[in-house]
Amino acid sequence: MTRSTRTRLMAATCAAATMAFAGPVAAKDMIYSSFVSSEHLLTKNVAVPFTDELRERTGGEINFEVASGGALAGARETLEAVDNGTVDAGYIIDIYTPSALPQTALLSDLSLLIDNAVVATAAMTETVLLDCAECRESFEKHNVMPLGFVATAVYSLQCTTPVASLDDMQGLKVRATGAWAPLIEELGGTPVNVPTSELFEGLQRGALDCSVGPVSHLPSYSLYEVVTDINEMPIGAYAGGLPLNLRKSVWEDLTDEQRDIFLDLAPKYVAAGIMGYNGVNQESIDESKVQGINWHPKADDIVEVYDGYKKKVIAAAIEKGKADPSITDAEAMVNTYVENLEKWSAIIEEIGDTDAEALEAKLREEVYSKLK
Repeated sequence: MTRSTRTRLMAATCAAATMAFAGPVAAKDMIYSSFVSSEHLLTKNVAVPFTDELRERTGGEINFEVASGGALAGARETLEAVDNGTVDAGYIIDIYTPSALPQTALLSDLSLLIDNAVVATAAMTETVLLDCAECRESFEKHNVMPLGFVATAVYSLQCTTPVASLDDMQGLKVRATGAWAPLIEELGGTPVNVPTSELFEGLQRGALDCSVGPVSHLPSYSLYEVVTDINEMPIGAYAGGLPLNLRKSVWEDLTDEQRDIFLDLAPKYVAAGIMGYNGVNQESIDESKVQGINWHPKADDIVEVYDGYKKKVIAAAIEKGKADPSITDAEAMVNTYVENLEKWSAIIEEIGDTDAEALEAKLREEVYSKLK
C-alpha cells in the first residue's frame, strides 16, 4: 500500500467514524479497491485503464488511485467499504454479501444456466441496469451505483480420468462448490468442498478425481501436471461480479457531463473484462492441448441430464426468492433474466463472442443508451 493510499484510508476511516464524512469526496482524491491482485485481468484490463481514461476524459477532475490485492478491503468487505466511504468504488461480489444484495445473489444462483460467458455478462448487466429496479435499490441502499457486470469464463470438468459419458461420472469425487455441488450429485458424482489451494494435492493423491472450474485454473494452480482429461461441455459461470460502480453519494455530486463520461466508458470496459477472461481461458485451453491433455466432446446423456436439471434450478431459485421477504416478485425477476440470456444468446450468435468492439457497440445500443 502506498503512503498516499494509507493516508487517504486513515482520513476516510476517521471521517466516517466521526460522522463528518457527509459531503462528497474531493474529485481528485478517489480510491478504487479490488481484492484481486495487480496482475489480475480485472485490474489490468478494467480498473486501471477505466480510471486512467476517466482521468483523461475529465481533464483530471476525476482522479482515482487503484488499490489492489485487498490492501483496503477484502472480497467480503468491499461493499461495506464503498458504503461507508472508505473507498469510492471497488470490485463487488454479490454472493459474499447475499443478505445485503439478495436480488442479484438470487440471479447468481442461476449460474448453471450459462453456457457462454459473454452472453451472461450482457444479460446480467441489462437485467440489473434496466429491468430490475429492486436490484438497483438494494445496491443504492448500500451507497453503490452499479455500472457494469462481468462474468467469469465458463466452467468445465477437469479430471484425472476420461469423462466421456454419464457412466464415466458415476462415483467420481469432484471438487464443486455452490450451485455446482448439487449438479455433480445429479450427474452421479460426489461433490467435495475443498479450497482451490488444495486442488493440486487432491488430484495428485486421488482424493479428487475431477474439479469444476474455468480452464484457466490449470496454470493458476499448476494443474497441467495432474489433469489428464477435460470434457468440453460448458457447465455454468458466475455472472454476479460488479467491477464497475461508484459510491452513490459521489455519483450524485458529479456534473451531468461527468456522469455521461462514466456511462460512455462503461460498455467499453464491460467488454474488456469479459474478453480478458475469455482470452486467458482460451490461452489455457490451447496450452492444455500442447501439454497432451485429452478433450472429450459433449456426451448426449450428460447433456440430457444437465438440461433437465436446469429446469430444477429455475424452479428452486423462484421458490427461494418467494421465501425472501426482501424480494418483491422473484418469478418475474428470474424470468426476466432468463429472457435476457436468450436475447443475448441470439445477439452473440450474430456478432460472435470474440469481438470486443462489437460487444461494446451492442451494449451501448441495447443498455447504456437507455439509461437516464
